[in-house]
Amino acid sequence: MTTLAIAPARRTQVALMFVIPLVVIGLATLVYYTGIGVPRATSNRGELLQPPPNIDAVALRETGGAPWRHAGAERDWSMLVVASGECAQDCRERVHLTRQVRTALGRDAPRVARLLVGTGGAVDAALVAELRGEHHDLLALRADDEDAFERLLDRAPGAPVGVYLVDPRGFVMMRYDAIHGGREMLGDLRFLLRHSAPPAR
Repeated sequence: MTTLAIAPARRTQVALMFVIPLVVIGLATLVYYTGIGVPRATSNRGELLQPPPNIDAVALRETGGAPWRHAGAERDWSMLVVASGECAQDCRERVHLTRQVRTALGRDAPRVARLLVGTGGAVDAALVAELRGEHHDLLALRADDEDAFERLLDRAPGAPVGVYLVDPRGFVMMRYDAIHGGREMLGDLRFLLRHSAPPAR
């Protein structure tokens, strides 16, 4: 009697051993091809750029004419302010905001650089001289090919001022528009700095 009672249970166990993997594979295939069940929410506040472009794909120069590459930068992370046309009030406000965010990082502040790239004459010697006293750590750059630089960041001509986050390898990974404030930038930077080690020098 005992043998007869156990046999159906064992048959069920054997059947489940074959059925469960097939179900899992089927569900995984469904998720892969349809996206159903993939979490949409992320912890970042900024807008992720997919795929992230590398800033060194376009030639950049300091205002004095010296070539500049992120690969040779002294900092591992960068906040990049991009302005089209004149660096007007909104541009200056975003530059000031990046200074506040960097200061709020405390002891991690030296790990973050601040960059300003303008297209259409947004950055010139006069602007650099004007900003130098208040923003001594800000590095102003210009692109050899401004159109290529705008395309790299998927920016339309004359787009509003944007702040971009550049990772240690030079990939522009996140964008902050006018709807994003300093709190969002600071939160993302603190998270990223906490989970990344400073590069060996």
